[in-house]
Amino acid sequence: MAIYPIRTFGDPVLRVETKTVTYVDDVVRSLVQDMIETMYEAPGVGLAANQIGITRKIAVFDAQDGLGPRAMINPEIVEVSGEWEYEEGCLSVPGHWWPIKRPGFARARALDLDGEEVEYAGDGLLGRVLQHEIDHLDQRLLIDWKDGKHSEFSLAQLRRVCPCAACRTEREQQGSNPLRILKADPTGVRVVSARLVGTYAIQFDWSDGHNTGIFDFRFLRSLDAG
Repeated sequence: MAIYPIRTFGDPVLRVETKTVTYVDDVVRSLVQDMIETMYEAPGVGLAANQIGITRKIAVFDAQDGLGPRAMINPEIVEVSGEWEYEEGCLSVPGHWWPIKRPGFARARALDLDGEEVEYAGDGLLGRVLQHEIDHLDQRLLIDWKDGKHSEFSLAQLRRVCPCAACRTEREQQGSNPLRILKADPTGVRVVSARLVGTYAIQFDWSDGHNTGIFDFRFLRSLDAG
């Protein structure tokens, strides 16, 4: 068994097209076991292969329904219905949760570890995780479900901790003060107040003229290390 590092927002592999698995063999089964271990270690309820840097159409999940971990190989959504808004997070966007509207029910078709066709279907967390993980395999991230000003605001938050070279350069140009960065955002969002809530965190109250909210900005030690 191996625990893989999880790739996060800004890593280009999350936007690379994933490839169909042509044969389910012991190599695939071993990878699935490693993914399950990595998912639980994170901890999370789902994990797609490209989240650990492997561009294959493989995902694992545990919908906390007592059935334990399951695998989906070459999965596709074949049916959805209804609507459900839920505070959704993602291992590749750590520390952030947003209210996301998705279909409340989903049915997915895939191959199991024996290479046999299988279907998973349900609402609640199961329906949500099926859609979320298959989104990853289609190069779609949680942030892509948001729209308008709220999407811009979410992206502005993520740019402050994104490890990619472009975002790091932008932070250097704007200065290292998180308050300066937030005030410079061209999204109509402004800081109402801010307070230190720990050695590595500042909590902001924000307003866009219509809505207000609170979010935590956490300094990542990996960025501080250069």
